[in-house]
Amino acid sequence: MRSSDHRLSGRAENGNSRKPASAYQRGSPGRWAVGLAVTVALVAMAATAPRLHSAAAVVYGDLDGDGSVTIKDVIWSLKIDAGLAEPTPEQVTAGDVSPYPGDSGRAIGDGSLGISDTIRLLRFVAGIIPPADFAPGPPSGDVSFSKDIQPILQQTCESFMCHGGPLPKGGLKMSGDAEYDSLVNTPSLEADGVLRVKPRDPDHSYLLAKLMGTQKALGGTGERMPAGEALIPPPLPPEQVDLFRRWIAAGAPNN
Repeated sequence: MRSSDHRLSGRAENGNSRKPASAYQRGSPGRWAVGLAVTVALVAMAATAPRLHSAAAVVYGDLDGDGSVTIKDVIWSLKIDAGLAEPTPEQVTAGDVSPYPGDSGRAIGDGSLGISDTIRLLRFVAGIIPPADFAPGPPSGDVSFSKDIQPILQQTCESFMCHGGPLPKGGLKMSGDAEYDSLVNTPSLEADGVLRVKPRDPDHSYLLAKLMGTQKALGGTGERMPAGEALIPPPLPPEQVDLFRRWIAAGAPNN
């Protein structure tokens, strides 16, 4: 056999021994088709994902701040879990969606971000969890400060032994018309950087935390109020605590 024939034969043998190219090798049509299908699926999921709009400033699950909950928020949550992004205080509030109902008297969440929040957020975006079961809805009904909140404060908080005497507890002096200004957008003296009432954010309002006994979660001190000792009334019943939560969530209006 001539040398040229031997080379041709060797090339033929080598060509026959090669395995068929995988459809998923880089640059192959099959790989691009799969990538395109995944991209289309993600876009479709984002377009059809449930969108939660609330009268309150906090839309639970909305980590990118666009007023809705989509696959983009899931990606944000994954980045935070992986340590690729440092969450803002607003993202901590919006992204804390597990468990629901929340721990320690919270409406939702446990006060921190973790993989359980990401999983629950993904299940919601995928349609596994319906909107009604995902997070608290907007406050129902109007709560009046003068008709609902102020009478409770006057009855339970303005005693001589509590916040109505010359040495008010926690430095919070409450009397008459000064009650509103002493609470809303006023820093707490027990918890640094925390407002006594932060409009539209009940979970970060120190007043509500004190009423529920969860003030330590916000860096606070002391006991639950009212304390129910000596001449101080007992803690508020759940339906009255809920009035405060709804009032704050609605923006803490002076109505």
